[in-house]
Amino acid sequence: MNPYLLWRLTIEFGLRLGEALSLRLQDCPSLGRNYISVVRIEERDDGVIDPRGTHAPRPKTLSRDLRFLWKETRFPHLIAQYTTRFRRASINEHGRQVYRWVLPHPFLIVATNGKPLSISTANDVASAIKAATGINFHWHLARHAFFNRMYLRAKTNQELQDLVYWGGWESEKSLEIYSRRARADRAKGVMRSENENWSWMALQ
Repeated sequence: MNPYLLWRLTIEFGLRLGEALSLRLQDCPSLGRNYISVVRIEERDDGVIDPRGTHAPRPKTLSRDLRFLWKETRFPHLIAQYTTRFRRASINEHGRQVYRWVLPHPFLIVATNGKPLSISTANDVASAIKAATGINFHWHLARHAFFNRMYLRAKTNQELQDLVYWGGWESEKSLEIYSRRARADRAKGVMRSENENWSWMALQ
C-alpha cells in the first residue's frame, strides 16, 4: 500500500479516513469527470459486498461530489498511477509470487494483498509516519488542515456555506469546529492579502 494517495485525498479534498477508504473506482475522476464522489453506503444499491465485513468503513457525512480545486492538480494522474502500480494482488502460483491486476472488488485503496485497506492498517501507517518523522501525524489532522486553509480563503458567506457542503455536514457548527485554528489566526491579525492569490504549492 502506498500512503501518498491516501494522504492526498485527505489533504486536497478534506476527506475523512473512512470516506477515502470507501471510495470505489466509479467514484474517481476520469476523462470528462473532474470530481470525486463520496457516497453513503445506504445510498448504494449495486449489491457490492465489502470484504472488510463489520469493520468496513462507513462515511458519516452526507453524500456529495467534490471537484478539483486547483487547475494544476495532478490528481487524475495520481489516480491512474496508483491503480496501475498498486491496485493489484500478489498471489502464490505454482510456487512463485505473481501479480494479478483484476481484483474481485471495486475499492480504490488496497493493501499489499489486494484486499481493501482496513482502517486499523491505515492507522498503523499513520503511527509509522509519526514514529519516523516525529510529526504528530494522523489522517484526521489533514482534514482539519484542509478546512482551516479553505476557511482563510473564503471571502463571502456563500463560500462559507459551500464549505459546509464540502465537509458533508448538515450544520455550519461543524465548520466552526474544523476552522477553529483559522479563526484564531484571523483574530491575531492574519492579513487578507496573504490569501488574495492563494495556491497550495505543495500540491502541484
